[in-house]
Amino acid sequence: MINISPDIIEQAQGGNQDSFALIVESYQNPVYNLCYRMLYNERDAEDAAQETFWKAWSNFSKYDPNRSFSTWILSIAAHHCIDQQRKKRVPEVEIDETMEEIIPEKTPLPEIEVIRQEDEVRLKKC
Repeated sequence: MINISPDIIEQAQGGNQDSFALIVESYQNPVYNLCYRMLYNERDAEDAAQETFWKAWSNFSKYDPNRSFSTWILSIAAHHCIDQQRKKRVPEVEIDETMEEIIPEKTPLPEIEVIRQEDEVRLKKC
């Protein structure tokens, strides 16, 4: 496991970019590997790893130094990848477009079709 000193983490948490760069350097492989195992794509994994470090930097004030830093950063990566998977699974489509595909405009309403069929039967009886 990677061992970054608590001083480096504290300095990064205080806004020191050089300290954060050391953290990125140390954790880039584990974060990328996790993202790749979850997304199965090199480019997506690279983007997710980069986003993970951006989120970590942006939310460093939320990090609790009494907890494992590895767990925190890898948890950010995992949650980001899960969000990416959800976005890929559920395509966003306008409801109007979907309804046009399912029910073409010229399709009669069921009630009208039943009335038409009943009229047809009555006509044949006559």
